[in-house]
Amino acid sequence: PDSSRLLWEGILRSAKKEFRALVKPLRTGAISAQIATFLNDFFSKEETGLKRRIQSRVETHFELPYDTAWRSANEACWYMLRGLCLRVGLVIVARQFDWNATKIFKKNDINDLVAVVYRCSPASN
Repeated sequence: PDSSRLLWEGILRSAKKEFRALVKPLRTGAISAQIATFLNDFFSKEETGLKRRIQSRVETHFELPYDTAWRSANEACWYMLRGLCLRVGLVIVARQFDWNATKIFKKNDINDLVAVVYRCSPASN
């Protein structure tokens, strides 16, 4: 349904903001472990501080009712993971993830973090 996609968009935008705040001050050697922890908190079935911040932003900034039901559907988890990776430039290992595990992601699952280009100026001749 369209309402679910709208909610997912709000969640992804809020998660992107949290992700950027996390990664910005990190040293290169600590990034993989921190990103794996971020992803584990984001996809966890349990309540985390990260999810509370995202929920608060979705409800106040986007004025949408927050619903945690998306975390119980594997298809939605794949959609959210793909969307987050595309938005923040995250490259992860392609494998089957156990969405019911407590630690879904390991630091070895993080392959790269690349720049995301939103606009390119046309080349002048």
